[in-house]
Order: sequence, then C-alpha cells, then structure tokens
Amino acid sequence: MISISPAASFRIILCRPSHPGNIGGVARAMKNMGLSQLSLVQPLCEINADAYARASGAGSVLDEAQIYTTLPDALSHCVDSFGFTSRRRERIARLYPLREAVTHAYEKAVHGPVAFVFGNETNGLTIEELSNCQSMVYIPANPEYASLNLAAAVQLLSYELYVAQSVIPTINYDVTASPPAQQQHLSHLMKSLENMLLESGYLDPNNPKQLMTRLQRFIHRARVEEEEVHLLTGIFETVRKKLARSVK
Repeated sequence: MISISPAASFRIILCRPSHPGNIGGVARAMKNMGLSQLSLVQPLCEINADAYARASGAGSVLDEAQIYTTLPDALSHCVDSFGFTSRRRERIARLYPLREAVTHAYEKAVHGPVAFVFGNETNGLTIEELSNCQSMVYIPANPEYASLNLAAAVQLLSYELYVAQSVIPTINYDVTASPPAQQQHLSHLMKSLENMLLESGYLDPNNPKQLMTRLQRFIHRARVEEEEVHLLTGIFETVRKKLARSVK
C-alpha cells in the first residue's frame, strides 16, 4: 500500500500566463491545499510585486516556480498529464470531469509526478498544447458560461486533490508491473516513429496533414508502459536504419 503526498506528486503548469496577479492567485490557491510545485511555460509577464501581493503569504511557491520554454520540457519527467479545457474537441482520447480526473491522477502518482496543465487566460490551451497532454479535464459548470478565472480553476482542482487524500489515503498496486512511460520517453518514441515514416515515404514532409498529431493521440490513448516504449522505439529505429541502407 502506497501513501501519496500531493505536495510531492502533483505539479501545476501554466502555459503562457499573461497576468502577474493570476500567477499569485494560483500560488495562493495551491498553498491553501498543500501543493507547492508550480511551473510556467513561456510566461507573458514577470512574477512581480503584484504577483507576490496576490499570493498573500504563498510567496514560497512563487520563489520556487520553474520556468520552461516548451510544454514538453515541463512535462519531461511526468508519468501522466491532464490538460484543462472548457470546450470539447474532436478526436480527444479521454475527457474526464474534474473529480474523476483526480482519482486517475492518484492512481498514476504512485509511479511519478503527475501534471495538471492550464492555458492562457484569454484563449486557454492551444490544440498543440492539448496534444502534449495525455488526458483532458473539464470542470462541470453552467454550459452557457463555463469560463473560469485561472486562479479559480486551480483552486477547484487543488481542493479536489486535498479532499481526495482522505478518500484515497492509500493506493494498492502491483509492484511488479511496468511503470507508465515518462513524457520524455514518449517524445523520443514519437520522434523515432516520425523518422521511420519519413524514411519509408509514408509521411510526406511537404504535406504532413495531421498524421503525427493523430498518432500521438493514439499513443496517449494506449497508455503505453515504460518497457513498451523502449520496445517500440527499438523497432522503429531498426526499421528506419534498414530503410536508410536499402535506399543507398
């Protein structure tokens, strides 16, 4: 039986935040509920005095916030990731209501960090950013006005994670099972697959359409394990090398 520490297991990632006050509000919401790991991806503003004022005693979360240039970098060591959206999108593999997503997050957190990803205050997460997340999450709300302030959305998530500690105090799992793949290894797998498809001629670099995006969603739906990622990567690399030699 494994006990999960939310502070150590869960990460909040903000993509392209544009208002320092919202960043501070997010930090306050996190610390209220025992969370501490905040990451910013391509922030459009600085963590300034306004952010610290809105944090209202949660300055330590801002002090330790990590800054990344890309979302894949921020997700690199995570074993699962949930992107928040208020809009249903075509071909999304899994779209969970918030409370159900939290349950799945606790199940995965025994293997490593789990990330919750939020988009820009104005436009939310882009299609590309969502495609880097393994699941989507929505917060049930009035369908005629489902838009939430960024800090308010993080507060609701943080509350659900906090409450779930008493509902899911321990997780029982098979210690012999292969852990889920880290995001960095999934990214390497996708690059190997892309290279193989280019070498074979199946992927036209001048007209790629949505092939790689759809394959990435397929991989995310499959929930591949770490061992499976290494197996598939080895297959793709071997096939690619043989194709390259045959061309010569």
